[in-house]
Amino acid sequence: AKGKTTLIRPANVTEVIRNPDTRRVCGVQYQTAEGNQVKIYAPLVVGTDGQQSVIRRQLNIPWQPYLYDHAYLGLEADRPPTYENAMSVHLHADGGILVMPHPQRVGVGVLVEAGSAGYWLKMSDAQLSEVLATRAPLLAGMQLYRQGSHVYTLSRSHAPYYHADGAVIIGDAAHATNPTAGQGMALALMDAGVLAELVGPALQKGEYNLESYLQSFQAQQWPGNQKLVRSAHWLAKIYALRGNHWQRLKTAAIRFLAHPRAEKLVRPVINTFLT
Repeated sequence: AKGKTTLIRPANVTEVIRNPDTRRVCGVQYQTAEGNQVKIYAPLVVGTDGQQSVIRRQLNIPWQPYLYDHAYLGLEADRPPTYENAMSVHLHADGGILVMPHPQRVGVGVLVEAGSAGYWLKMSDAQLSEVLATRAPLLAGMQLYRQGSHVYTLSRSHAPYYHADGAVIIGDAAHATNPTAGQGMALALMDAGVLAELVGPALQKGEYNLESYLQSFQAQQWPGNQKLVRSAHWLAKIYALRGNHWQRLKTAAIRFLAHPRAEKLVRPVINTFLT
């Protein structure tokens, strides 16, 4: 029915369905929790299935990830009494810590070496608490919650184009950024909003030849996304520099840039992540 939305969960998309005559995408096949293969048809298939996107692979859109030499250990902790609802960055010579607001607790992202998951995940709560308190004194004495804790492998990539054969990819399926700048979700939501504005009216009118709208979506989104992917990359590279020398240099740079007279230098950088 018009305006009806059906959410199917869990559903693991296994392949796209193509029109046998035109070879254009007209639906997807997915696997249910019971292992059944189900086909569903749609005038537009939108791949929002992350960096390992099945849709992107099925569309033969190139993807060349750049792997970083650092990773993030993610977990939760009790909310410190003095903590305010904003992401805070705590620099340390061994690797910084990002503290992010969660509904009841705080999320903690610890900069660690790539490939070090075994070391960190086997560490006792007492040992990990000591490390966190050393790097971010704000977390001293806070209880840790390690259910679901994980060391995230970090990469960046950007597909050279977003649509093929009548289907389109958005979000992490189209562009993966280093999360240090915290822009991955924002980019995905922007993609979804722009795509909806472009194709929504056409679909409501029953217009299913959407090629021109998908071209407009790519032309509108790709350049800005590329700029932010690159900006996030260099910000992450600088943030990930470890050692006492880099710690002193980064601290001095932040103090300089925090001075009111440095606003003209800082504002263009901030605008890169806001536009």
